[in-house]
Amino acid sequence: MPPFETTRRSWLTGAATCALTPPAHARARAFDSDDALKAVLQRAVAAQAVPWAGLLVARDGEDLFVHMEGAPRDHVDVLRSATKIATVTCLMTLVQAKALKLEDPVARFIPAFAGEKAGITLRHLLSMSSGLPPVYRGFNDSQPLAEAAQVIAGAPLAAKPGEVFIYGNLGLTVAGRIAEIAAGESWDAYFARAVAAPLGMTFEYGPLETGRLGGGGRTSLESYGRLLKLHLAGGRHGGKRILDYSLVKAMQSPSGARFRNPVPQTTAYGYGMGWWFDQVGTAGRPMIISDPGAWGAYPWIDLRRRYAAFLFVRKRLDDGVALQRTLRPLIEAGLDR
Repeated sequence: MPPFETTRRSWLTGAATCALTPPAHARARAFDSDDALKAVLQRAVAAQAVPWAGLLVARDGEDLFVHMEGAPRDHVDVLRSATKIATVTCLMTLVQAKALKLEDPVARFIPAFAGEKAGITLRHLLSMSSGLPPVYRGFNDSQPLAEAAQVIAGAPLAAKPGEVFIYGNLGLTVAGRIAEIAAGESWDAYFARAVAAPLGMTFEYGPLETGRLGGGGRTSLESYGRLLKLHLAGGRHGGKRILDYSLVKAMQSPSGARFRNPVPQTTAYGYGMGWWFDQVGTAGRPMIISDPGAWGAYPWIDLRRRYAAFLFVRKRLDDGVALQRTLRPLIEAGLDR
């Protein structure tokens, strides 16, 4: 994997963001939790609860709060499962371009998905309802996606397609291969063209034992914040539509598969495509959606209060969850005043 041009590119991203962000005194009427949020991050790093911690809070396309404690503001690190929103967003751009349909059978692109796997669709892959197992011993993330998808095609199903939510990265690996076929180029090249460039993101995928498309994303605090702001704005960025509103909402809609939360550290009431449902309202519609990672990175969007936030840390999921649960009430208090 080519190295990041971290200093140059991240500095440019940070500089552009700073230029667009009003000074703190101009934002005080809308959000005045800055000092309290910084204090929480400072205490967490000082107590060695996490080695470093960053937080971004955005509303209406504006960064209300951006702070990194214990590392440079443009620090780049691994997202683990917080990668999934980036991956699903990229797949959705191909649906928008009509190169793919959510109901397309996987076998249309990868004939090895035959027999009991013939009923698996792209929607199943993205919603973790394909029936594929969470992991497969024959899978090797160092393989090109074309080879990896063929290996995964040999995995025995753990459930019938569409019936049960089974969390894992195998489905996204297969979906990534489908994207390569539909786009006519490598996953990394297409992601850079369809997502990273339009949003001005610094983002790359690196190897991960359970699947890089589900967990190997590498980026910085403010770069990832651009992705969250895209979803918060219903698919628009910089005055341009990047993703149809209907597809943004589809990612936030339950699949209908039988759901049981497999992650005891979090409270989840359902799953869409890439998004967990932290809180739900009437008819199971999500009110707060998130995509936390195993090393503690925790992005979320509050659909009722209309804000997005990203807690960026690297330690354990437990540590990220605990810190997020401390920070979220402070954010909400600042927005609700």
